[in-house]
Amino acid sequence: GRFRNQQHNIQLSKSWAQWRKNLISYRKEPIFVCQAVESFVSDRLEAAAKTYEELSRKMGEPEIAEKPEEFQKIARQAAELQETVNAHEEYKALESQLEEAKEMLKESEGDAEMTELAKEEIAVLQKQMSGLEERLKLLLLPKDPLDEKNIMLEVRAGTGGEEASLWAADLVRMYQRYATSQGWRTSIVSYSEAESGGYKEAVMQVSGDK
Repeated sequence: GRFRNQQHNIQLSKSWAQWRKNLISYRKEPIFVCQAVESFVSDRLEAAAKTYEELSRKMGEPEIAEKPEEFQKIARQAAELQETVNAHEEYKALESQLEEAKEMLKESEGDAEMTELAKEEIAVLQKQMSGLEERLKLLLLPKDPLDEKNIMLEVRAGTGGEEASLWAADLVRMYQRYATSQGWRTSIVSYSEAESGGYKEAVMQVSGDK
């Protein structure tokens, strides 16, 4: 019994040593957390690219150019797909760069400086791809018919007197800056100014392509 216990302890010791060795080896390997775009999303992106290419080809046809209404319809459809197609091309370019960075990491074994540079490059590319992947998923969401419509935005100061009116004015400016960053146009339709210079209420129109 004592001999078997000694053998068992030796075996456990060997197993632990091997497990620890494997763990250390595993931790030295880079963990590539960035996954490729899911296949169904990828299929839809490829379909969007083909549709965009077909629409672009049609826009160059003389018979389409002679029909302004049809040309505008096709041009509008192409414009709706252009952002998605451009984002997909950017994603594929990053994907290619990531593969090159991984290959560089393999070839840099023994060169600490090159290994560190490759790992940093991989981390940056993974982050960019992750953000772009989320953007692509949003771009593929079904369009809401209301997306193309302009809106009227109303801001009213709540209870709080002058401080509330100043806060309302800050909100109006915040919405104006956000709209500008999205390429939208804003105009104040009506407003009621407080003594402090803020707004008791303000109505703003926001217009743009989407």
